[in-house]
Amino acid sequence: MIICSEWVLPITSPLIRDGAVCIKGSLISSVGTRQEVLMKNPYDDILDFGNAVTLPGLVNCHTHLRDTLWRGTVDDQDFTSWQKGWVDMVHRMPRRLTEEELYYSCNIGLCEAIKSGTTCFADISGHGYSLKSLIESKIRGVCFLEAHDQIGTLIPESRNPKKETDSVLEETRKETENRLYIAKSTLIDVGIAPHAPYSASPDLIKGLAHIAREMKLRLSIHLSECKEEAKFIKKGDGIFGENARRSGIEWTPRNKSPVEYLASLNFLGEDVLAVHCTHLTDTDIRILAETKTGVAHNPVSNAKLANGVAPILKMLQRGVKVGLGTDGAQTNNSLNMFETMKYAILLQRAIHEKPVLTAQRTLQLATIEGAETLGLDHLIGSLEKGKRADLIVVNLGTSKTKPTYDPVSSLVYTSSCNQVEFVIVDGKILIENGKILTIDEENALKKMERIEELVEENGNSRI
Repeated sequence: MIICSEWVLPITSPLIRDGAVCIKGSLISSVGTRQEVLMKNPYDDILDFGNAVTLPGLVNCHTHLRDTLWRGTVDDQDFTSWQKGWVDMVHRMPRRLTEEELYYSCNIGLCEAIKSGTTCFADISGHGYSLKSLIESKIRGVCFLEAHDQIGTLIPESRNPKKETDSVLEETRKETENRLYIAKSTLIDVGIAPHAPYSASPDLIKGLAHIAREMKLRLSIHLSECKEEAKFIKKGDGIFGENARRSGIEWTPRNKSPVEYLASLNFLGEDVLAVHCTHLTDTDIRILAETKTGVAHNPVSNAKLANGVAPILKMLQRGVKVGLGTDGAQTNNSLNMFETMKYAILLQRAIHEKPVLTAQRTLQLATIEGAETLGLDHLIGSLEKGKRADLIVVNLGTSKTKPTYDPVSSLVYTSSCNQVEFVIVDGKILIENGKILTIDEENALKKMERIEELVEENGNSRI
């Protein structure tokens, strides 16, 4: 199969005018001008998209697909108020949502994301329905199993504010082994994610890291997301300190930042994806760089929850690996990486009051550099011979993007999800003519309507 378009954007090499990409099986066999690629592959089928740009699929470095069903329920709140509002809403539900309902929540999130050009996910979930949804959608990614033993620090009203550390470790090991069996020979890798430094005890964090490294799996953790986190880790006070005392959770003040604290536990490293990192000191940034820890920057979610803007310019200058993420629809309302790219670049410019982050670099964060944070840059993130055929085609012949003098600028500043015409992952077509082929979207929408009715019946349509 040969894909032709007015522009081909390999990411790691210069933009190609009137370009083409040849796919054989699951791999990219050649990238170049239309003439070059057709001469090398004269008998291959040709798909000509005309006024469009072909580029690597976008990499979403952090999300919670299961939370799609809560989209728009708790808006206009800061982080701690949002969390309390969401828990109150859940407690008012007459019953717990079933795994089937949460599975369809994942499917709806995947439909939105794939249709907006995402081909790789880092999803954090506590249950197997997320893994099932990811595998069936034929997308690529890492599904992290989330664990905690003192969630009461964040949510004192939780049904289980405190758990026995050893039992959590045992459950995590068993569930991880089960996930590895299920995910074998698929495009989904399995990972482990202690929720956060305040909701997972030091023994749990160290134990989960040991399990992951013993199994050679990746780790992820929410880190330095809000100011209250730093207050709690350093001095044991603030809202989290009050919550911990209410929940019977003992905490020894560490007199360290959250990053320094994780470093003292030997948790950080090249196999770790730290999520958010909104509040960092220069020392924190140095530690992240020295340990080669990756960072998932979630500009929309951080701004919406009034958590601030991560200092990604400083991180990039120090050589920290950074990728972009949407977070879940519960805190973002969108799983659209085009929107995320635009927020990422504009928020940095608003803070620094000068154009410090270019459209080209932002697109790299959403592709090859995001892939690097997940340890997948040898497979995806750029259009190169021998890499996996994960790519998208974006229509530039619309009123949204005309005129297009620079396709990179058009992608970052003006493009939207309804311009994605074609999506391929591992050589298999997921989106054709804007229609998703691997998920029954109509059925998922019907299921979501029933879930929506359940939420609304209990007065939870808005908080």
